[in-house]
Amino acid sequence: MDRMNPVLVVSPHLDDAVISAGQFLAGRPGAVVVTMLAGAPNPPVIREWDNMSGFATSQEALRARWAEDERALAVVKATAVHLGFLDGQYEPAARADLANALVEQVEHFQPEFVVGPLGVHHPDHERVRDAVLAANLDMPVWLYADLPYSVDRPQEAEAALEAIESRGYALELGLIGTGPLGAKIEALGCYPSQMQHHSINTMIGAERFWRVNRVS
Repeated sequence: MDRMNPVLVVSPHLDDAVISAGQFLAGRPGAVVVTMLAGAPNPPVIREWDNMSGFATSQEALRARWAEDERALAVVKATAVHLGFLDGQYEPAARADLANALVEQVEHFQPEFVVGPLGVHHPDHERVRDAVLAANLDMPVWLYADLPYSVDRPQEAEAALEAIESRGYALELGLIGTGPLGAKIEALGCYPSQMQHHSINTMIGAERFWRVNRVS
């Protein structure tokens, strides 16, 4: 039997793919998770979120978070790719640069389909979502409901859907697969620096995905 091409899941930060699509990843071993905003500022800086997470500098935070992500994705048998764009708390990345980098990853991995964020609440999520759409990929593209934001702020999730559709896209809610919830919970536990800020109950509900279609 021919081996299926991997699925490529686009993650804004070093935890978003597992938080929002971890159960899907657990049911699709061999997936590739490309974290777009995984770069470390040079020189190091200190920002409020890193400080709240227990880190003294951005370098310390990124070293720990790279390791957390590697461990979490190993649980769901996914490959981690960390790109060098900066988290918005350091310096917002340009959408065009993100889109071009995504195209390079797609050309390299030749995935069966790509899954990115719906872009709820967080500016980085919106920026990465826009880059996924701007990449004009020649393959199926799906968007996942950003957790926990889509649970905590359902009105913002609806607004994100409406905003995308207003740009000439049709979104179709559908099932792309799922896996064992226990694997997702185990993977979430690999992010102690970030899980302290969230309730796990907002991350283990039903994951939701929308197929993106361009309206002619």
